Parts: sequence; C-alpha cells; structure tokens
Amino acid sequence: MSYKRRKFARGSLEYLWSIYSVIMIGVWLWYSGSIWGKDIPPVIIAIAGLMFQIPIGLFWTSYKRPILEIDGVEFGVLNIGTEWVYKVNSVIVKNVGRSAAKNCKGYILVGDAWEGKKRVCWAVSAERPNATINVKDDERLDICAFYVKGPDNINLGLKSPNIIIPTELDWSDHYKVVSQYPWDYRSISVKNKSDERGQFRIYVTAENAKSVDVRVKVDELKGEIEIVEDLSLSRD
Repeated sequence: MSYKRRKFARGSLEYLWSIYSVIMIGVWLWYSGSIWGKDIPPVIIAIAGLMFQIPIGLFWTSYKRPILEIDGVEFGVLNIGTEWVYKVNSVIVKNVGRSAAKNCKGYILVGDAWEGKKRVCWAVSAERPNATINVKDDERLDICAFYVKGPDNINLGLKSPNIIIPTELDWSDHYKVVSQYPWDYRSISVKNKSDERGQFRIYVTAENAKSVDVRVKVDELKGEIEIVEDLSLSRD
C-alpha cells in the first residue's frame, strides 16, 4: 500500500469524526433557527461557537500528528568475541506525519500471547531505549541476529543459538553480564503451537502517535526476516 493510502487509512477515522461533528452542530443550529427564527438566543450562538472548536481541534490534531510506519529491513554484522559472527536484521521505522514522534519504543512478540513480548533496542547508541523520530525522518530498530559462523562449546554442551535478540539497551544482556559468548545472549525460537510457524510480530509505540504493528516471517537459511502483513491497518 502506498504512503498516501496508508496515511489516509490511519487518519480517516479522526477526519470523519470531525466532519460528523460539524454536521451535527449544523443540524442543531438549523433546528434552533426553525424554532426561534432570526431571534436565536445569544447563548445558543455562543454554545455553537464553542462546540465548533471541538471538530476543528480534532481535525488539527489529526492533521499534525506523527504517523509511524515500518518500511523495510536492513542488514548488518554483529561480531561476538573473536570467533562468532551474526547477521543483524533491523527494520526501518519512518515518521511520515507532520510532527516528531516522541519516546518511541520497540518490541517483538513471539507466539500467540503477550507473554512473549520483549523489548529491543534502536541502532543509534544514544537512543537505545527510547528514540525520537523527527518529521520525514527514520530510525533503525535492531530486531534480531542470525548465526553465521562460530564454534559450539562441546565441553559444556553449549550450541551457538540460531537467533539472538538485543535488550532495550544493547546486544549484550546487561541484566546478566556483558558476555563474549553467543549462548549468554537472549535467544528466541519462532516455532510455536500456532498455525503461523516461523513468524513473529514487531510492535513500535510512541508517546504521541499510534502504534505500528507488523507480522514478519523468518528465513533461517538466508538469515533474514521479511514483513508479510501490516496489522496496524486492520486494527485501526
């Protein structure tokens, strides 16, 4: 779906409420005029003036608000220690609205329930937990990394995980220790009991914008994720 159609789909509800409000106020004024004629009490006119500010405010808020969308995937390299290499998958989060999106946070959701909801980080180190995305700008959200090469620890029976994910702070798990070994990183499995095997969701929220929610599928052979559905449109 094109940018203009996405923007219209996400903002149309507020615009419609503005139009409906104006129509209802107009009907109310017409009805008042049919009763009092030209002698409509000043209080009625004053109330109508105040009421007209509501749809105008709704329209202006909708017109100026930030609009987030996830637009594609980028790839990078993560080196762990001196022996392990992982392929990083980051999604491009764009703000196509008319004001800055503040306090943006990124999550992934594995499985069918929100128990699998996990925070992930922004690629820019200064904005790892929460990012501000300016108008007509974009930021990269690090989602996951796929195993490329590196040895398993045969002595301890530890296998290098196929898919690892960052915390909201960094790729190393700061809630444990900063490790040089991939098996100490947070790992996920996209295999679950649902019919949508090999898929998970990416969820981005903001302080002053509607959340964006997409479903992605995993190609472990390529070490890549692919966006397959924008769930925000069906939800809105």
